[in-house]
Amino acid sequence: MKTKFFIIFFYLFTLILSFNIYQPEEVINYINQINLTQADYKIIVSGLSKIFNDTYSYNTMSKNPPQPDFDKNFQNKVDIQKELNEIKIEDKSLYNFYHDLINVTSKLRDGHYFSTFLNLHYILE
Repeated sequence: MKTKFFIIFFYLFTLILSFNIYQPEEVINYINQINLTQADYKIIVSGLSKIFNDTYSYNTMSKNPPQPDFDKNFQNKVDIQKELNEIKIEDKSLYNFYHDLINVTSKLRDGHYFSTFLNLHYILE
C-alpha cells in the first residue's frame, strides 16, 4: 500500500513540476512578437461580426433590450457589429487588439460569451 501511495505521489509531483509558470510580462512580450497585418485584423473583425450576426441568439435583443419599469437604462444597448467595426486596427499590437475586442464584447455583459487567442486563430484559418 505504501508503495502505491509513493508511486502516485511521485507521479503527481513530477506532473506538477512539468508545468511552466510565466510572468505576465513574458506572456505579453511573447504575444506582441506575433505580427499580424491590418488585413488579418479586418478578417478577425469581420469574422466575429459574422459570427455574432449568424449565431448569437441575443444579437437583435442587445441592440434594443427590454427595460424594466423601475429603470429605463437597466440593460446596455449594444450594437455589437457597429462596435466591432469601430475598433481601430492601425499600428496595433495583437495584445492591444485583443484587449479592444474584450472591451467591446464585455459590453454585452453576457457570461456565456468569451474569446481567447485560440478563437482568433480559428477565424484566421
